[in-house]
Amino acid sequence: MTDTQKLQRLAFLADLPYCKHTSEDWEEELRLECELQDHPQYISFLNP
Repeated sequence: MTDTQKLQRLAFLADLPYCKHTSEDWEEELRLECELQDHPQYISFLNP
């Protein structure tokens, strides 16, 4: 999975309503946040 795909997946997961998240979604979201925390696009994603 490329960084762009990871960012898109993270954006998708972040847009999911709280009640729609499964435990796997939460784990994946956290893992992606950890992997991407230093990525310039992720930093701008957090601070639009």
